[in-house]
Amino acid sequence: IARVLRPGGFAILQVPFFRPVPDRTLSDPSVTDRKTREKLFGQDDHVRRYGKDYSRRIEQAGLRAVEDDFVNSLSAEQRARYGLVEGEIIFKGVKG
Repeated sequence: IARVLRPGGFAILQVPFFRPVPDRTLSDPSVTDRKTREKLFGQDDHVRRYGKDYSRRIEQAGLRAVEDDFVNSLSAEQRARYGLVEGEIIFKGVKG
């Protein structure tokens, strides 16, 4: 993503967060059993469970991480219309 963004460009980087959110991202692409994946990563088609280090991971990829809680300023109807969850943080990666 960092490679294709122009300077000043940004990407909205949404990933699923499952409660409880771990401190560090858990990742293991060698896990192939669907039931084990669901247990470890929250869904049987995932190989990663993102943690509180997500902003740092965005920055390690060469973007400036911006956490935005604008979802809380929307009405319940707007959140439902756009599939957003109250309290959700939207992550944006900005190319410097």
